[in-house]
Amino acid sequence: MTAGIAANSGTVNTIAGDIRLNATGDIKINQSRIENNVNPGSRALRSGNIDITASTLSLTEGAQLSGSTYGQGNGGNIRISARDTVSFSGVNPINGNPSAAFSNVEAGGEGNGGEINITAGSLELTNGGQLNAFVRSGSGTTPAGNGNAGNVKLDIRNGITIAGVSGRPAANGIFPRSGIFSNVEVGGVGNAGGIDITARSLFLTNGGRLSSTNFSNGTAGNIKVTTANDIRLDNKASIQANTKNGEGNISLNARDLILRRNSSITTNATGKADGGDIRINTGNLVALEDSNITANAEKGFGGRIFITAQGIFRSPDSDITAISEAGSQFNGTVQFNTPETDPTKGLFEFPEIVTDAAQQVAQNPCQRGVGSSFTITGRGGLPTDPQKVLSSNNVRVDLIKPVTSTVSSTTATEKKPSQQPTVKRIIPAQGWIYNEKGQVVLVGYDPTKTGPQRQPQTPASSCAAVR
Repeated sequence: MTAGIAANSGTVNTIAGDIRLNATGDIKINQSRIENNVNPGSRALRSGNIDITASTLSLTEGAQLSGSTYGQGNGGNIRISARDTVSFSGVNPINGNPSAAFSNVEAGGEGNGGEINITAGSLELTNGGQLNAFVRSGSGTTPAGNGNAGNVKLDIRNGITIAGVSGRPAANGIFPRSGIFSNVEVGGVGNAGGIDITARSLFLTNGGRLSSTNFSNGTAGNIKVTTANDIRLDNKASIQANTKNGEGNISLNARDLILRRNSSITTNATGKADGGDIRINTGNLVALEDSNITANAEKGFGGRIFITAQGIFRSPDSDITAISEAGSQFNGTVQFNTPETDPTKGLFEFPEIVTDAAQQVAQNPCQRGVGSSFTITGRGGLPTDPQKVLSSNNVRVDLIKPVTSTVSSTTATEKKPSQQPTVKRIIPAQGWIYNEKGQVVLVGYDPTKTGPQRQPQTPASSCAAVR
């Protein structure tokens, strides 16, 4: 889209007509403008709304949506619904104006700003892209805007990325910064609006900003961010609700909150105003490389900071403070709520049945009586648990030598060695027999008992080890 669309109001006590764009595919707007404003010198109940539905919406090189008031009347609402991505990126190559959505009370305007509401799969504000709900400063003989800034509400299924500052200044000499703003500029009359974000994740980097700040005499708005995953601020990114006249609270709920490289979360107050409150509920809070969380004040009371986290990790140069320059008696409070250590973690449960030590020792099968056996398996030894297999850490246990039994009918005879060396006679074999294992054994006597006999040997013990 290269041409602008306008439906401005110039009639007394009327409402400008709404602008609706409904596309099944993508909408791309480049260096163009869709506006529905209350014009200077006009009087209306409000300007018209801008409603856009598309698969994706992309505004680049200074393309803008505007539902602001320059006259008497409220600004209109801007509502965007996209199945996939909504993106605002870059600035106009000629005048440096950012790609943005505006619902402002401009200089000379009297009324309240409208609401910017976006529902999408993801949102990207890059290279100066913005969402704005301002009450503007005066310009020349034109007085500052008079009214309250509008609210910004985002419902994003996936992630929000806010990154970068443009490489070209706007007409006012300021380099547009990527961000979401609901501010009252210096001289403006009114209160800042709120910013309410629900998303899977939020990433602000390279100067990206969320701001609901009042630079005049009204109150700042509140900022609430709820994400399923993390909130990350990196390289001079900030979330701020600073004020000169009170209010301005920040509430962050995320799995992890990470601040790095001079990033900040602030509800600081100037003049006699009190600092706002900061409430953080997260799994892990990480603040590194001179990244700060502050609710400080000049002449009023410092704000209150409440942090509930499983773990808090800070570098020595990163501060969490709620102090007042008026003196320590005006300092605010910083409260950390971390779960107490669970003494049951790291412990194991003992077995209900105590192991009998006697069952862990190898026993003499001959002592146990008839029908016992001792089986040798592997290298020997016992496992640390009778229900487990052997390992290299088990202590080796040698076989136990049989002892004389008072219960068994078998008699064990111990033969002591003779003091004189015994001379063995060679006895020729006179026959053969089967032993108890079914093996053929040569013997020195006649098993048929028909020839010369010799005294038979003592029968072998019935106690045998099975290999």
